[in-house]
Amino acid sequence: MQSPTETRHEDRLEASRLNLGCGQDQISDFHNVDISSDVQPDEVVDLQQTPWPWPDDSFSHTLASHVLEHLDPVPWDEICRVLAPGGTLVIVYPIGNTRFEDPTHQQFWNWNTAAAISGERKHAHAHVSNLSLVTRDFGWNVTGRLWRAYTRYRLAVGGPGAWMGQVPGLFGEVTATYEYRP
Repeated sequence: MQSPTETRHEDRLEASRLNLGCGQDQISDFHNVDISSDVQPDEVVDLQQTPWPWPDDSFSHTLASHVLEHLDPVPWDEICRVLAPGGTLVIVYPIGNTRFEDPTHQQFWNWNTAAAISGERKHAHAHVSNLSLVTRDFGWNVTGRLWRAYTRYRLAVGGPGAWMGQVPGLFGEVTATYEYRP
């Protein structure tokens, strides 16, 4: 007889898509993981504890929405290890005046961080050589509603978000999609 954990791992292999730090935003056909059992994820996992409990090349798609900014350091090696070659990684992270709104943020990223992660921006502090930036877009939160602007629009010198940290209560998010090329 299988334990509940073994059954969950089999379900995950069928889904082949991972939702890191899912919180209340669980997605069907994804293996939803979170550190909190209160949100009833498919599996409770502390992403700071490595190695993660999945085999190499387990997932064709990984979503990390509003989770990596809470980790220090960001476990890039584990993210790449469990992502299959040619797989996609989607990272959604806040920019702007978020450090005062959520004291659990360990990373304070901006528009340029998406390019720095893949090494496309010089002097990258978080360069992950196996990730190639495919797309990125930006949305800002105005009165609780998220508005999207795509990269073809230059909103400010240095890209969107360069000025947002100066405005209390104004924040946005960047969505970056990468391809994993080992």
